[in-house]
Amino acid sequence: MDIINQARQLLLQNKVDIFLGYKNLDGHLIPHGFTRDNMEELDELKISQNRYPLEKTATHLAKKDPDLKIGILARDCNQRTLNVLYTWNQLDPDKVE
Repeated sequence: MDIINQARQLLLQNKVDIFLGYKNLDGHLIPHGFTRDNMEELDELKISQNRYPLEKTATHLAKKDPDLKIGILARDCNQRTLNVLYTWNQLDPDKVE
């Protein structure tokens, strides 16, 4: 299953409230939050070599709304960062997919 369908399923099954990834805007890939309210935008979800800190965005969102369930596009390096954030109690691993 490709990443777009995985993100769509996570949102449709209410496993996440927002999925953090990248979207093309005027030729530039930028961080973007995809939600059930903007499901049609999921077709624009891109995988990027850019190193925008999606984890930092996730920590800000979690701080603002601790009950928010967050999906995040992550590589191995991002997963290591997420593990540190779980250890420091900045993100709840039960709220991140």
